[in-house]
Amino acid sequence: MQANPEIRAAQWEAEREEGMRLQVRARMLPRVNAVASTDERQDSLIDRSPSEFSQPPSQRSAVSKWGYDLRIEVRQTVFDGFSTYNLAERQRLRQRQALLRVTAVANEVVMAVRQAYDAVLVRRAQLAAEKQRVADLAQLADYAARKQAVGEIPELDLLNAQSLLQIARAEQSDIERELTFAEQQFGRLLQLPETSAPLALSGDFAARTFELEYSTASALAFKHRPDLESAVLAVEASRRQITALKGEALPRFDAFASWSNRSSYYDSSRTLDGWTIGASGSWSLFDGGESRGRRRAALAERRIAEVKLDDLELQIGSRLRELYQALAQTRKSVDAQESGRQFAARAFQVARRLYENGQTSLEKVLQAQMISRQAENRYLDAVFRYNATVAQIEQAIGGAATDQPAAWKP
Repeated sequence: MQANPEIRAAQWEAEREEGMRLQVRARMLPRVNAVASTDERQDSLIDRSPSEFSQPPSQRSAVSKWGYDLRIEVRQTVFDGFSTYNLAERQRLRQRQALLRVTAVANEVVMAVRQAYDAVLVRRAQLAAEKQRVADLAQLADYAARKQAVGEIPELDLLNAQSLLQIARAEQSDIERELTFAEQQFGRLLQLPETSAPLALSGDFAARTFELEYSTASALAFKHRPDLESAVLAVEASRRQITALKGEALPRFDAFASWSNRSSYYDSSRTLDGWTIGASGSWSLFDGGESRGRRRAALAERRIAEVKLDDLELQIGSRLRELYQALAQTRKSVDAQESGRQFAARAFQVARRLYENGQTSLEKVLQAQMISRQAENRYLDAVFRYNATVAQIEQAIGGAATDQPAAWKP
């Protein structure tokens, strides 16, 4: 969560939306401005009364030659058709959408981490099983070599045992390579520094604890899915945008008060100071169709948001049904593979004991050993698919399921 770049980007996106909300909200607050100016006019710009035209300009002409103005003004919007208020509400909704995006990305990261964690554990379980297989085949090959040396078995049986031993060692190397690849992928997901040392992960690979009824999961999904809540907020935000555009078509009124200290227009050496209060209004009567175009675009945006919301609601129910069907099928597969694994392991032990007592052939033992390995791998694959389905269901309902009843165990 701390290192994932998508989560960090989503968090900064939420921060950006909050900044934009503050910008819009600031329009509803008073504006305070300090203004200072000074100027000097050319003689040709100094106006005089008709009686003064025959006289040269003096310091007390009808308009002074230079002047200054120091002013502090407070201006407040009184009415703008509630346009700014609706825009502020729209930005609040968008900021909430950005926060929900953080939650949605976090749920995706949780699912990815679970599956990557399981991928490492299942490779380690497969490697442990393969090492045991290599050890068993090494013992069988050694036992077969001794029997072939005294003429109890043909050389073909010895060659078969040695061949399977070498194949098992090659497959062990392949699993070690896959384990290294899974650990590197997991390390990249966690943004861990590059290292050749194996990751220290706790726990054994096993089916996860999960027992949640479809009806409960469906209710949780429609209540807690962050993308669904975000889609609802998108519809409301688009409606606020339309309302704000309607407000912009109404008159706008501002009130202002200012205190100024300035020179007289008629005598540069004379200073005037005091308060000025007033109000102003404006109404856009024709803008060439710009407002109409903006309202049309906003209406289309609202329709798009409504279509996406309807589609997401449909997809949530459909996806959950699909996942629960897959969960039921995978659960049956895990149960069947667990039974098959136990039977295959017992069959190999029995065949090995009979071979050591000279009651069966080496071919039967090797065949039993291959079946046992296939059963073990199929069981581990089934458990991995089951855990992946559980993780997908948890993401589909908006987060990990907690406070669950007694768990199903294979």
